[in-house]
Amino acid sequence: WATIDAGHMAKFPVLAGVETLVIAQDQDPAGMAAASICARRWAEADKEVLVTRQAENDLNDVLKEAA
Repeated sequence: WATIDAGHMAKFPVLAGVETLVIAQDQDPAGMAAASICARRWAEADKEVLVTRQAENDLNDVLKEAA
């Protein structure tokens, strides 16, 4: 799911039937805070959460460079 921005990511709900969430965190204060809020919500619901920590700000930038 694309949450589009940090505000929407922070509100992303735990979804029934999804056991693992990978968060493509932007490496800026807003992105890191939103990812933390979302990850905490999912972890408290006993879901596995993985958060990216790429060198670039945006995971999409990293993926475009690799292509």
